[in-house]
Amino acid sequence: IDSYHPTIFNNRRPNRNDTGIIDILSKDGFKVGYLKQMLGDSFLNKQTKVLVMIGMRRHQSRFIADKEVHLLKKWLAEGGGLLLVVGHYPNGEGAIALMKALGVEYANGYANYPGLPGEKQDKLCSHFTMSRDNDLLSRHPVLVSESSNMLPVEQVKYLCGGAVFRNPEDVILGLPTGTKIYYRNKVTKRLEVKHNGVQHQYAGMIGFEYGKGRVVIAADQGIFRNLIKNFDGKRLYVTMNDPDADN
Repeated sequence: IDSYHPTIFNNRRPNRNDTGIIDILSKDGFKVGYLKQMLGDSFLNKQTKVLVMIGMRRHQSRFIADKEVHLLKKWLAEGGGLLLVVGHYPNGEGAIALMKALGVEYANGYANYPGLPGEKQDKLCSHFTMSRDNDLLSRHPVLVSESSNMLPVEQVKYLCGGAVFRNPEDVILGLPTGTKIYYRNKVTKRLEVKHNGVQHQYAGMIGFEYGKGRVVIAADQGIFRNLIKNFDGKRLYVTMNDPDADN
């Protein structure tokens, strides 16, 4: 787990809200360790199976360097695995160079569906539910397995995230038709509409093979968080501890 770059684990032990992904990895038999230095051959080797990077804000002294991107691409091509979780503005800016190098387009802003408010009633922050019923949960290999040990995924909560795109067949979590994709204008610094989203074009999560390796990118930083919040006087179970979700 990357704790060197400006992730939510940056040089510290995670708080209890961020331990869900660690619990899953541990129960699946992974030995969990923390990256506390720049990416290099000493870390990117056959002993490291999956690199987890969650929440990549831009930070002048810790952004991912070009030589790190080069080494990471080489490691992936040889069979490594990357789970990259970014989020809405500005929680993915530190990973833009990496996503671009992997052929992924990232909307540095928000995915907004008119009339679908988010937790803070932010006009640009929407809460989505992806399921088999609404056709936003795909049949991607990540979610389909013949193994009896794999839990079924039928519904996923996606709370206030951004959007990514690579190829239509890469979509794991689709965004509904009519979703507006906002981005940060570098000149005006304002959030502006980039696209009126088309289902299975921009997505909330994608997955693809890279050489012999595999990559999964999610544009919602909270997708694997286990939070309980109060919203409009009601308890809101956020993603992982929501009994109606399979996050």
